Amino acid sequence: MKTVELAPGIRFDYVEDTAVGVGVSGGADSALLLHYLTKYNTGPIHVFTLYSDYKLGTNAHHAMQVVAHLSQASGRRDVYHHVTY
Repeated sequence: MKTVELAPGIRFDYVEDTAVGVGVSGGADSALLLHYLTKYNTGPIHVFTLYSDYKLGTNAHHAMQVVAHLSQASGRRDVYHHVTY
C-alpha cells in the first residue's frame, strides 16, 4: 500500500497496479477523488454512475463530463465509465 499526503493531515492510501472502482455523481467530492485516482493509481479505473430521471439526469450528464475531462487531462486510456440507467 502507498500513501500520498495531499495536505497536512490529509492522506490518500491506495494499492498500486490494482484495478479500482469509484462512483462518480458529477459533484466536486467524487470529481476530486477521481482526479487523485487518475494521478496516483497506476491500475485501471472503473467509474460507475447511476442515471436517474430525477433532475432529468443532470447529475449523470455532469458525471460524464467530469470523467471525460479527467481522462483526457490525465492522458489515461484505462478509465472505463459505466453508466447504469
